Amino acid sequence: MRARRLLLAAAFAAAAALVYAAAFGAGAPHDLDGELGARLRRLEDTPLEIVWEALVLLIVPPVYAVLCIAAVAVALRVHGAARAFVAAALLATANLTTQFLKQALAEPRPHPDIDPPVDPVSWPGGHSTAAMALALAALLAAPPARRALVARAGIGIALAVGLATVVMDWHYPSDVAGGFLVAGAYWAIAAAALSPGAGRDPRAAPRPRSLHETG
Repeated sequence: MRARRLLLAAAFAAAAALVYAAAFGAGAPHDLDGELGARLRRLEDTPLEIVWEALVLLIVPPVYAVLCIAAVAVALRVHGAARAFVAAALLATANLTTQFLKQALAEPRPHPDIDPPVDPVSWPGGHSTAAMALALAALLAAPPARRALVARAGIGIALAVGLATVVMDWHYPSDVAGGFLVAGAYWAIAAAALSPGAGRDPRAAPRPRSLHETG
């Protein structure tokens, strides 16, 4: 189980690298990225404009901080300190990694269909990373009976936030995909850390069973 989750983390990281290469390269993938972004921008000046603005407000630092603290607090109450720590680490590492990558990989990506142009410091998308990391941290925190509901709601909202950043001229679709993949990679690492047996020495002798357990 743990090995599979680490392989999943590596797959997310590899997918992010492929998205980056496609977004910053020349040719059909870059053109498609720009064309899709231009089409989505047409949704900004519509009655849905207030929806896009409301969605990105979820990632305003004070609001986002409260939501993150709430997710960690629920994890602590429902599952204990270990899972709360892992949820907090997921939130911190995913967002810090994205901020580092945004600065390290900053490069203009002009496209004839995108005006005004997207800021060079845009890949991976910060709002998208933050929204998906929060959704996945909430999934870690949720009681088992509520995980399916939390997954659908959280990931749905994260997808909507990512869409809003493209509609509002902040990002290309590839930025959103990159942000989601960064968050997904750290979620898989977090899940591996919480796997049964994680951190246990495989050479250790099994715990003797008590009379109550055997009887």
